[in-house]
Amino acid sequence: MNRKPILYYFGDPMCSWCWGFAPTIEQVRQQFKDQFDVKLVIGGLRPGQKEPVDTSTKNFLTNCWTQVNKASGQPFNFGLLERNDFVYDTLKPSLAIVAVRQLADEDTALEFYHDVQKAFYQHNHDTNDINTYIQLLPKYGIDAETFRNLYASDDLRDDTYNDFAIARSFLISGFPALALVDGEIKRKVSSGWQSYDMLEPKINAALVSLE
Repeated sequence: MNRKPILYYFGDPMCSWCWGFAPTIEQVRQQFKDQFDVKLVIGGLRPGQKEPVDTSTKNFLTNCWTQVNKASGQPFNFGLLERNDFVYDTLKPSLAIVAVRQLADEDTALEFYHDVQKAFYQHNHDTNDINTYIQLLPKYGIDAETFRNLYASDDLRDDTYNDFAIARSFLISGFPALALVDGEIKRKVSSGWQSYDMLEPKINAALVSLE
């Protein structure tokens, strides 16, 4: 049996355009499930941030989230931006998603990624609080204590930074982005938010190029 190609999806759980892209990538996964598998690669948007977001950043995020909502229809709750103590560190949710990948599988990691996005953007749950992720685990049958131990491990941190390195190796400079991989053959498919109707012909062209 021939191995299917893999569609690499480069994204970040705290990338607003990736939240806007969530319905698109899910439709891609369903419509092309017989042609390729989808692998989420966490790109590393702002890992390791320490300082709370300042007024300039809040204004930038407000404008960006408004644009994403207008383009994609995805819901946003702006309440979190009213806090003065929120740190926009993308490492913590990235660790959580890679942990779930290791404790489950690729499909579960992508679904969990979308749940984390929804928790952050729609429900304003704090991504710096591990309980944001713990409360999502029962849906997947993942033991909370096992998750906690893995989440705190150096090995998981290394594995998460390996995802970031994979994104850099594909010369990905913005998220979301897609690349189709078949063995040693790599085809960039898209960069930036796309609706499914915009994306479908690009995916088909990439598939044809692999033949």
